[in-house]
Amino acid sequence: MADLGSRLEALECRACGQEIGPDRLVGICPNCGHTLFARYRTDGFDARAWWASLGSRPWSLWRYREMLPVRSAEAVTTRGGGCTSI
Repeated sequence: MADLGSRLEALECRACGQEIGPDRLVGICPNCGHTLFARYRTDGFDARAWWASLGSRPWSLWRYREMLPVRSAEAVTTRGGGCTSI
């Protein structure tokens, strides 16, 4: 399984504090039903180098792969969209 380098650390509920591992597929907090927020690791992340690398990447949503909650390349799907910005 190819790793996309996602820096997603966990999903967390700000209402009740529930924390869910990055590999679970959930949309709302199973404890209280509120919205989950993505928490990313920032340690060792060079934002300037990352930003500079974007110009040489394919013009798709996946150019931002480190900031997306998808870890495995096998999970990537595309519908041919291009030049997608965050």
